[in-house]
Amino acid sequence: MFLYHGTTMPIAKTIINEGFISGIKPYWLGKGIYFFTFESKAKCWMLAPSRNKGEATAVIRLIVIDEDIEKYLLNLDDKAIFDTLIEKIRGLYRAAMSKNRRESIKYLDLLAKIKPYMQTFLETEDEQEEIKRKYEDANRSLGCIINIVLDCYDEQYGEIKIIRKSFANPEKKRRTSCFPLVEEIFCIREQDQCNLYKRNIC
Repeated sequence: MFLYHGTTMPIAKTIINEGFISGIKPYWLGKGIYFFTFESKAKCWMLAPSRNKGEATAVIRLIVIDEDIEKYLLNLDDKAIFDTLIEKIRGLYRAAMSKNRRESIKYLDLLAKIKPYMQTFLETEDEQEEIKRKYEDANRSLGCIINIVLDCYDEQYGEIKIIRKSFANPEKKRRTSCFPLVEEIFCIREQDQCNLYKRNIC
């Protein structure tokens, strides 16, 4: 399977020679290195001046082994899998809010981390619709929650190294760029895993 990562030419040359370095910001699917499924979308991603900084851009093609996709993938386009993930974060939240002092202390640090993001998944339907309109905020919330769930349920999700999800692009973005109605995104969580695969500049 081919995946595509947009970047600047100087960084692309460094990646080819030295490998990827995983980002620490959560973005849409948590920490990791992000890829599109089409070269054209990776090119489009780098058109924004805030990303290319006036430098020449490049696209890196990563050749991912199909067996690894099957073994390590968390497919959040599967509704059952996505619902399970959200239910787990709700469970962690309820435990953190518990009146049981022992449980509350145990999850106190967790509560501080997830409380800012829980409105996306816990409030009323009207409020959820309002949050959905805040496209980037909602997606970043999901990314933070994915990080927390995978860390807290290491026994169940320890083998997860690749996350896939399709996102609906806002109407304004669709009118002004080459992005389609729905964009498929892959996130490889660990740079060591990413650097196992062959890569080249398109």
